[in-house]
Amino acid sequence: MKQYTSIMALAVRALLGKVLAVTAATAAIQLAVFRLIPEQVSSLYNLQRESWTAPLAALGLTAVLVLLALHGGPLSGVRTSYTLRRLPVSEQTVTILWAVVYLGFLLLFWAAEVGVVLLQQHWTALLYPSQVPAFQRFSDNYSTPFFHGLLPLYDWPRYLCNAIWLIALAWNAAAFSYQHRRGRLPGGGILVLILGLLFFVMGETTSGMVVSILFTFVMVMVTLWSFFSLREEEAGDA
Repeated sequence: MKQYTSIMALAVRALLGKVLAVTAATAAIQLAVFRLIPEQVSSLYNLQRESWTAPLAALGLTAVLVLLALHGGPLSGVRTSYTLRRLPVSEQTVTILWAVVYLGFLLLFWAAEVGVVLLQQHWTALLYPSQVPAFQRFSDNYSTPFFHGLLPLYDWPRYLCNAIWLIALAWNAAAFSYQHRRGRLPGGGILVLILGLLFFVMGETTSGMVVSILFTFVMVMVTLWSFFSLREEEAGDA
């Protein structure tokens, strides 16, 4: 157990400060832009759309995923291939452990974005109490695509999709590093990244939900293919 925690600590020590910096910078920019929007508003949805809350979140998430995917690879500036091969565990185990760490980082970013939207709601209540009454703020929160995607409330299928999406991104970021150390550019990992970003900012219309389900299915298939491919490769190297 100690060797597993030590391997996870390698990723935490290398990435925690960077991920926190990107997460804090993303939230700060989102809130700053939100406060610059003129006072003529009709809903929280319009405020978030005009302040580019979701696209800015997607940019921040992209930066986090790039940090995670490049960790341990030749472009990270850290020579870890030799160290990893000397560890008493397989690189498949290392990839799984790092995926767990990456999942924690993604949950941290997710929580920060929930905090951003809740703070936007609070500011809306303080700045525009007559234009956006309390009952409308609640309905706006639930119907706003970005907020509903972050915190679906009673929409339990969305929670399931979100969990699958986060796990898929975490695994494929770790698998990207594994493949990159071997001089390969994993197209599956890039595909999951693109789908994940689209899923992150997608609206919750009926057609949007259908496409979200399709994206989730593709992400699951690519993730399973990546996992079993890595497993077979490790078995062949043994």
